[in-house]
Amino acid sequence: MIVFKYLAESKYASLFLLALSLIISIKLFFSSSSIPWSFTRDSAEWYVTFSKEIFHPGFPLKGAYFTESMLMPAIANTLGAAKSFEAYKVFCSFITISILPLWAMTYQRRTSNPLKTLLFIFLLATCFHYFYNYVLGFPDPLTILLLGLVALQRDKRMVIALIALACLSHFSLAIISVVCYVLLLACNPQLAKEKKLALIKSCALGIILGKLLLMTWLWAFDYHPSSRLQWAIDSGIGVFVQNYEKLGIQFWLTPGIAFLLFYAIACICLFKRSFLFSLAAICVLSLCYCALFFTVDGYRIFAVAITAPYICITLEFIECLFYHNKET
Repeated sequence: MIVFKYLAESKYASLFLLALSLIISIKLFFSSSSIPWSFTRDSAEWYVTFSKEIFHPGFPLKGAYFTESMLMPAIANTLGAAKSFEAYKVFCSFITISILPLWAMTYQRRTSNPLKTLLFIFLLATCFHYFYNYVLGFPDPLTILLLGLVALQRDKRMVIALIALACLSHFSLAIISVVCYVLLLACNPQLAKEKKLALIKSCALGIILGKLLLMTWLWAFDYHPSSRLQWAIDSGIGVFVQNYEKLGIQFWLTPGIAFLLFYAIACICLFKRSFLFSLAAICVLSLCYCALFFTVDGYRIFAVAITAPYICITLEFIECLFYHNKET
């Protein structure tokens, strides 16, 4: 208790939390068994190729659906991280490790409460196992980072900008995550109606801006990708049913036991504040499972789709705990 009290009163609290979140993130990242495989040529090499040729008029995969995920390859190309396969993977590693510290610092700045931020870091490190169950090369870490920051923001302009960037990073999954987040916003009893409507409008404007920027990008560089929705339709329902039957119970355990246990506890806790919000959280989880079903890419799809609503639920859960403690 003395340590917690000192942390709450210390002027170096933010620095301590930054260092702690960074150390935890690095430890989780290097504890993953996927690191050796992530640096093999079979691991998302097409994104590396895309990053090298992203501004080249003769790029041969212009019709591929993944070419709409242009933000991370474009940044890698601009920074020179696309020069080699290894450099691109190191770039992806840096972004993955940066997620937890950037989220923690954003939350600390928002609340100015080190104890809340400490709990926030603990819940993320324990439950959100993308931090050590990643596949380097995909645009997931940047998309996850941006979507998490969306849920941590209350500034309308920042929400619009972050959602637009998330749409450029992975349009289809960003849409699913933002729609789920909007559902929670609409059912959140703690937000004033005016604030709620302003944030929902900002989310809609962010999606529109992201779509316009993506269309401009595709037109400027003469890309004509098929959508991921079209890919799912062309694949046929049978492919996804077979994949589900092959996974069995593992499909439902994809997010991890710790995540599902926390989600259940949060829903029960938040049920006391609002039945509607708790019900919305269950609907959100169902939508993310639907996104997981219509793919063969496994956990990475669920992780991106759940990001914004998961952060939102985590924040409400923390507020619920601290409010309860204050009352008692």
